[in-house]
Amino acid sequence: MPTAVGYLCFRCGGRIRRDPGWTWAGETGQIFAHIGCAADLMARLGYDIARWQQGTGERFGEAEK
Repeated sequence: MPTAVGYLCFRCGGRIRRDPGWTWAGETGQIFAHIGCAADLMARLGYDIARWQQGTGERFGEAEK
């Protein structure tokens, strides 16, 4: 099982000292985060996407017509 222990958190920069941690395979390598930092990041991304959709009337990821 993968572990995030010992890596630096992508969001806050602090060392991850225990699992559970969050990992993501990014374009330039793996990204690690504390589970709380990952949850906060996902909530903020979701909020930003929802605001963008409301402002443009478009859906994120929708194919061009």
